[in-house]
This record gives sequence, structure tokens and C-alpha cells, in this order.
Amino acid sequence: HPAESIQTFEQMIRVGGGTAQMHLLLGVAYLSLDRNLDARSELEKAIALNRRLMFAHYNLGVAYQRMGQLDNAIIEFKQEASLAPHQPWSFERLGMVYLQQSNLDLAFQMFRKALATDPQLPNSLDGIGEVYLGKGQPGRAVHYFGRAVSLQPDSAKMHFQLGQAYLKSGEP
Repeated sequence: HPAESIQTFEQMIRVGGGTAQMHLLLGVAYLSLDRNLDARSELEKAIALNRRLMFAHYNLGVAYQRMGQLDNAIIEFKQEASLAPHQPWSFERLGMVYLQQSNLDLAFQMFRKALATDPQLPNSLDGIGEVYLGKGQPGRAVHYFGRAVSLQPDSAKMHFQLGQAYLKSGEP
């Protein structure tokens, strides 16, 4: 349970000093409880102790994204991607942030990078569908939303977007 973990991590840091890993774990626990400011503080401490701690950059990017600090989120996701270019998660998150900023071309590029690493990522497929909808190409969006739904059939959001794309495309 995250709340119990927080107490344990805080006590361990008080008693033994904080390692980068401890601050990372505490930051992730805070993040899981939507305590984004506390998460940011701990994740920044982790990075100060170990700049190559890729999961700290990723989770700090998530915290910034949740707080609406999208430019900072981009910096952290790019840093994580540079440390682990073969992992799709930061590219997927970058795509999501660029979608939030209505930068459809960069969003598309990032989702494609994520899918080049793992072609079965429903959120990246969904993101490309959103890009195509944003560009007024609902027929193409149908294809990507359909693939996303087939991989994550319990996602109401993806089903809704697939329905919207069908409506806009005029396809049955």
C-alpha cells in the first residue's frame, strides 16, 4: 500500500540518509497517490544524486505532465529516452504531451518511434488515431483506433474514439 510505503521510506531516509533509489521509490509512492508536488521534490533529489536514473526522469516527467508543466515534462521524457532509446514508454509519453500541446506532427513522430520498438502498444495506436482525427483524416483514424481496441478491448475511451472516427468518416 503506497501510504504505508511512504512512511517506511521517509523513516529510512531520516535514519540512514537518502540514496537515489530511496528518493525514487518515495517519489513513485507519492505519484501513485497523486501527491505530485511531493513526488517532484523526491524525484528531483533522486536525479541530483544520480542523473542516469532513467525511471526518475520518466516519473518526474509524469509528475510535471499531471501538474500541467508540459515543457518540463518534455525535458524529462527526452532525458529518459536518451538513457534508454530502445524503450517505448518515453516516446509514448512524449507523444501524449505533444498531443496536449496540439503539436500533431511531433506527436505522430513520437508515437511512431514507440511503435517501432513495440508495435502492440494500444496507447500509441490510440495516439496516432487522435493525430489523424486532429488532421481531419477519420478514415485513417479508424484503422488505428480499431487496432488499439483489439489490444485493449475494455477501454471505453478507445471504443468511444473508434465510434467518433466512424461517424466522421461516414463508414458503416
